[in-house]
Amino acid sequence: MKNILLRSYEIVLFLFAISIVMTMYSMTVGDEEGQLFGISYGYYVLPLLLVNIIICINFLSCFNFKGIQGWLVLWIIIVSFNVLLLSTRKGAYLIRVNLWTTSFLSAYCLARMNENTVKQIVYLFLIIYIIGLFYFIQGKLFQLANLKRGLEDTTNAIYCLVSIVPFLMLLKQKWLRLFLLIIAFVCTLYSNKRGAAIVMALAMIPTISNVFEGMQNKRSKRFLIIATGIAIVYLLYYIGGAYLNGRLFERFKEVEETGGSGRSEIWANVLDAYNSSNFGEQLLGHGHYAVSSLGNATAAHNDFLDVLYDYGLVGLFVYVMIHLSLIAKIFKLRKTKNAIMWPYITMYAVFLIMSLLSILIVQQRYIIFMAVFWGCMEGCRFRYRS
Repeated sequence: MKNILLRSYEIVLFLFAISIVMTMYSMTVGDEEGQLFGISYGYYVLPLLLVNIIICINFLSCFNFKGIQGWLVLWIIIVSFNVLLLSTRKGAYLIRVNLWTTSFLSAYCLARMNENTVKQIVYLFLIIYIIGLFYFIQGKLFQLANLKRGLEDTTNAIYCLVSIVPFLMLLKQKWLRLFLLIIAFVCTLYSNKRGAAIVMALAMIPTISNVFEGMQNKRSKRFLIIATGIAIVYLLYYIGGAYLNGRLFERFKEVEETGGSGRSEIWANVLDAYNSSNFGEQLLGHGHYAVSSLGNATAAHNDFLDVLYDYGLVGLFVYVMIHLSLIAKIFKLRKTKNAIMWPYITMYAVFLIMSLLSILIVQQRYIIFMAVFWGCMEGCRFRYRS
């Protein structure tokens, strides 16, 4: 039974992940009505949710409801109640809002029952990474051939790769890890996404250090680490200048002038709308996806504001506690010098940066990858070793 559930989970997770890759590719080439095996991308959330629920029911006894598990269960209760009370599209939204939390819980159960689950999930995401890399390149080639700015155009498809990087950091083969992360780093440069560049810079530091960890000669080790770091920095400036005309560096400089690509204006609008709401709405929210009804943007491009407006102060409190639970786990991993500390930090960096600058809770895309990662790490009780 366990093997059947694991295989079912791997299949629906793989299909969901590929649907996300294809969604981002379609958005890059201007075709948002794409299909995978003749089925619209959005329908791949339902099989994943159903398998998640079946796994959770079968392994209900393994939950302890402490720490992040407890906060996630409370989150499920709050957002489900919010949708039933305030939303018109109750069925569709109930599926959406519960996808990432149940993905965490099912990954936790499977890893708890069999720690080989983690290795299998890691290799599954390696395959997803390769497919995502192929479609990222195809998207950039389309931009080069069809759009005015070409390679200088930004693409959010990079997060299909960046959000998988922490899984790659769990691979046992050190040189393979470094090779795959360098490829992701190069793709990040071509994506011209500031948040992704920050995350990849963070991920490269421990990866480079770990590759040379077993060397006895400290001088040689130090020299190779520095030389590799210099080579990567040179690659950054070479690609940024020769192929992208310094566009990525310009975008970092433009943050103050453009207000983060118009985000400051959106944030101000959401805050004004929240402050104008009555006490009940401020406490319990306006309903899932309510920010889109303000007419300024489909989402706040800041999950803390999205959660505040959609789920109120109650929802924001639980969302902040989820963040704090993850931070507390990082400190626990650091204290015990656990091998998964840096992958865990990298995934949290992706989560935090996207929570501050992008859309996770509303779209339920990359946050599924994060939930699976955290669920696996919790379920294997941090005994997993790279």
